[in-house]
Amino acid sequence: MNDFWIAWLAGLFEGEGTASRTNKLAITQKKIWLIHRLVDLFGGSFHRFKNDGRYYYRWRVTGQEAKKLLLLITPLLSPHKMAQVELATKSARMTKKGGQLEI
Repeated sequence: MNDFWIAWLAGLFEGEGTASRTNKLAITQKKIWLIHRLVDLFGGSFHRFKNDGRYYYRWRVTGQEAKKLLLLITPLLSPHKMAQVELATKSARMTKKGGQLEI
């Protein structure tokens, strides 16, 4: 996974993403091709749901994979989203040493 796709994920997360204390990263979209690209690049799963008569797709990654992705994108986020990620990962002990992730 290269820096371009990390930045792409950060942009999607900034606009459409959520992180929760249940170790979940999620992005909701109307366009299925974006969801398929997320699954191809970062794994995870998705489901379709209906809201106000429209169909949406929600991609999600959970557990340690979610924590790893959140750590990678955090430096690229706004202060508001950084705070959301901090709350979601507060219980996790994550550091980066020598470019390697330690959890």
